[in-house]
Amino acid sequence: MVIKLREILEIKPGTLIKGLHIGISGSVSLSLEGWDFEQKTLVKTVWSLTDREIFRFCYYNNTRLETLLTDSKIIKYQIDNINYFTLRKNGEAYYKDIKGWIEQEDIKINDCIGLSLGENILAIQPHSADIYRPDFFEIFLFHKILHGDKIKWIVIQSKKVVSKNTLMSKAEFLLFDIPMELI
Repeated sequence: MVIKLREILEIKPGTLIKGLHIGISGSVSLSLEGWDFEQKTLVKTVWSLTDREIFRFCYYNNTRLETLLTDSKIIKYQIDNINYFTLRKNGEAYYKDIKGWIEQEDIKINDCIGLSLGENILAIQPHSADIYRPDFFEIFLFHKILHGDKIKWIVIQSKKVVSKNTLMSKAEFLLFDIPMELI
């Protein structure tokens, strides 16, 4: 059960994100159904990630992102503003400003990840990042949740890269089918 970008963007406000899905390869994505493990066995003499009791995920403080939204340094996702230039602008803000504000949290198996607040920010890795193939980008999604008594923006990253041509051609249907995983 790999979660795709489209599925994350369609999560309605007030939906509980009940757990994580841990894939065979060790990838971690959100699960609305509860905790789901595809693998709990020994692989190449190393125990898989699913044998742990605690998982770590990355997030950003709400006040920092709200400041950037207010200053128009980043733009929230809306179906009509999916274009290369918006994604690039958000990606540049991510690499210049937001990346240094990352925080991590440990969660235990069977803990609820949080309540979706239904807001998203989409970004791509900018050309200025240290990348091998400059015309291919990773996509980052920031999803706003209420976790405990704090509002957080969790970070989800594409499992594969997307070409600039796909982004420039406004091929949303291709973009939305990208598998995503929690950072």
